[in-house]
Amino acid sequence: MSNEPIGTPYSHYAPPKDGPFLCGNCAHFTQPHFCVHPEVIRDGKAGSLKLGRLRNRDAGIVAEKGCCNYYRKR
Repeated sequence: MSNEPIGTPYSHYAPPKDGPFLCGNCAHFTQPHFCVHPEVIRDGKAGSLKLGRLRNRDAGIVAEKGCCNYYRKR
């Protein structure tokens, strides 16, 4: 197993194919597929993730079974 970081450059968001992970259980995750953590949003602004809008503010578009370095249990 490699110790190299996986995923996107800033938050190291990795999609479900690299998991399984638990984004859907993270405090930063909002249904149906948004992440409000600033580093995940930064990834989206850099083009490494899709960027969406949640209640008139930027949010990263993530998969419920993805994950990143900023996972925090609800």
